[in-house]
Amino acid sequence: MKKVLLAAMLLFCLCSLGAASLFSDDEGPGLSYSGSFLSFNTRTDYFRLRYRMIALGALADIWNAAAVFDTYAFSWKNHWKGEGRSFSGAALSFDQAAFFWASEPFYGPGVSINLYGLQMSVAYVGRRKTKDYLLMNHWERAQPHSLLLRLTYSNEYFLLGGKLSHSSQTGSDFLIQAGLSYKGLSLIYTRGSEANVYDVSRRVQRAFYIALDSQRLSFRFSLEYLNDPVRAGDFRQIEAWHEAAFEFWDRIKLTAGQKSISDSTGGWKTSRAVKLEVRNVTIGLEDGEYEISIALSPVTVSIGSEGFSFAYAVSQDRFSLSIKLYSSGRIDSSFSFEFA
Repeated sequence: MKKVLLAAMLLFCLCSLGAASLFSDDEGPGLSYSGSFLSFNTRTDYFRLRYRMIALGALADIWNAAAVFDTYAFSWKNHWKGEGRSFSGAALSFDQAAFFWASEPFYGPGVSINLYGLQMSVAYVGRRKTKDYLLMNHWERAQPHSLLLRLTYSNEYFLLGGKLSHSSQTGSDFLIQAGLSYKGLSLIYTRGSEANVYDVSRRVQRAFYIALDSQRLSFRFSLEYLNDPVRAGDFRQIEAWHEAAFEFWDRIKLTAGQKSISDSTGGWKTSRAVKLEVRNVTIGLEDGEYEISIALSPVTVSIGSEGFSFAYAVSQDRFSLSIKLYSSGRIDSSFSFEFA
């Protein structure tokens, strides 16, 4: 009985501050909440707490803190690539400065100060358990501890910066960045390397990034040169992707994208996707597989390479339910209930 009362009190408090939702799908039930102070999702273990300048939990949205750890992804505040890795901890965040302590997936303190466009960041990543496999690049081993120094000047049109990483195990790494932006067109060039604080096996060494944003057209292009071919039989790895979206008369939208990765034989593996939306009709093509769907609310009929499906979805003010039946016999269902 006490647990029921505690749960009821918790839901009451959450509902009075923001939107709490109970949801369930094929992966099981979950509880999510989104408010101005607190946000969490039990399915993804996401947790975020904000009160004035105090921040707890997920810190990737605090730009001053995120850029010093993952410079390649957070190249420019106005043009984040969207692939930045997340980290958690605690921070004091102000308009011109941030003081933070990271706890996951690494730990250590840091500070970042921004004065008239000049951003100075310093962070320390503490000692962790390292890998010791026989065939590894030296940078693939998680550094026992690393010191990160980042200095960048940027404004609406211009970006120039550098980053120095020093680890007691792998030595020093240096990275430089330059960027230009004018009337929605942005160009960013990054070269060098940084400490492997996230313990990943993918190391970017040189990257080009282009972004274009206008009223009817958006475009993204990225070209990255990855790990050095130091092992026998290795090849230089290159990864390129681009995506574009066009809108016509607010009724027609065309989206296209392609991603190419060089494989171990020196060849390329390419994935392509195209989607055309005309009012309630959507035509999609991805790697030779097609799908055509017609949405006649609340029913959506889809026909594709793997058969056909029927979906029924209904949404009220606080309740939503969807059921999808496939010609193969599979059934997907989900529901959510918003308490406020």
